[in-house]
Formats: sequence, structure tokens, C-alpha cells
Amino acid sequence: MGRTSNEAKARWDKKNTSRIMLKLNNNTDQDVLTRLNETPNKQGYIKSLIRQDTATQGDGSVVFSSTQQNRPPVFLGEREMPASEVYMTRINPEHIEALLGLINRGPFFELLSMKVRELDIGYSKIEIDLERKHQNPFGWIHGGVYSSAIDTAAYWAAYCELAEDTDFITIDIKVDNLSPLKEGKMIIEGRTLKTGHRVCLSEATIKDTEGKLLAHGTSKLLIVRGLQSISQAIDAMGYHALPPKFVM
Repeated sequence: MGRTSNEAKARWDKKNTSRIMLKLNNNTDQDVLTRLNETPNKQGYIKSLIRQDTATQGDGSVVFSSTQQNRPPVFLGEREMPASEVYMTRINPEHIEALLGLINRGPFFELLSMKVRELDIGYSKIEIDLERKHQNPFGWIHGGVYSSAIDTAAYWAAYCELAEDTDFITIDIKVDNLSPLKEGKMIIEGRTLKTGHRVCLSEATIKDTEGKLLAHGTSKLLIVRGLQSISQAIDAMGYHALPPKFVM
């Protein structure tokens, strides 16, 4: 994409973000404003509202009904989702709770004492209580721990924006280790930057309990068929079936 295209896209995003915010601020139903204030990824949530609206209003107009406002959008993966289906669904909290129980039992997660604590639209939060096993021979936390944490947070940040049982894998990861750490706890937060039909771009940061930035990374995710769906994870872990990902 050339400079002209990028500038046009930036103008479009700014224009539509302003229209979304104006509509939200003027609306008597406060569900979306509450959601916006509570979500850790405000920019991603606003963009999701823009996508939701643009998918249904071909002219770019902003129209919300009272039933649409508290419905976070469902992104598509490889298939188109009708606007009515988008509006009538939201993330099922029971699914997220069961999913955390499943993925936190993963052998590599257990090896690193890594726990996924939160999943939301375009957001994930992970924690690692550091032990001697995380250290390199010099007594510092090994760089591989940083990379694994960034990889995991960036991956799961995209989960709530994809359709039920979508298969997606990491195809690229770039990590900048910014500060060493010897002990304590890592807090890793992932956020989506772009969610497309085939490729997603996410970022993640690692901080200590004092809020010091330890590392930053980005990751590209590829939506594919036959690799790394939740149903495959259930089979591999011998886990029970999860509640539906979306509810009306």
C-alpha cells in the first residue's frame, strides 16, 4: 500500500471513529459507553464498532438500534457473517472460563508456569510467576521466556475476534527485549492491531509488577484450515466440550 492509500485509510479511520464516538455520546443507551470504558483495548473496540457498522451500512452511515449497541462484533475468519448474525451475538463468558481451564493445562504452559488470566475483544492478559527454572546460566530470565510470553499473548488477543472454532497459527514473531529481570512476576498484555480474513497482526508487552516495560513484540497470525482449532485442542488434551463461544 502506497503513501496515498495509507493517508486515505487514515482519513477514513479518523472520520469514522469520530462519527462512532459522536453517535455513542449522543445515545441514551449507555451499554456501549460502559463497554468502551471497561475494555482494556479501547482503540480496538472502537475499530470493531466501525467494522460492524461498515459491514451493514454500505454508505458508511452510523446506525445503532438498542439491541445492537451491546453486541460486540464477531470477526469472520474465512467466511462472511451476515450482519444480523453479527448483531445478535456476543462472547459467552462461560466459554471463556472453560477455555482458560483448557489452555492453561497445556504442557508448555505448565512448564513455564504461564497462566492466561483474561481474554476479551482484541485483548489478552497473561502472568508468569518467575522461578529458578526460568533463568539462564547468568541468573537472568532467559530470552526464550520473553519470546514465549509475547507469542502467547499476541496469539490469544485475536481469539475473541474470530468466528467459532477458527483455525489460526503464528507465522511470524518479532521481540525486542528491553530490560532484564531476575525474579518476581511478568505481566503480559496482548492487543490486536489488525484482524483480517486471512492474516491478523497483534502486539504484546511484558511488564513487571511496578509497570516497567521489559519487552515488546509483534506477531502475524494466519487463518488456515485444519491447524490449531479449539476442537483440536479439546481432543489433544482429552478435555470436555466447551460451551458455545457466542450467545444471543
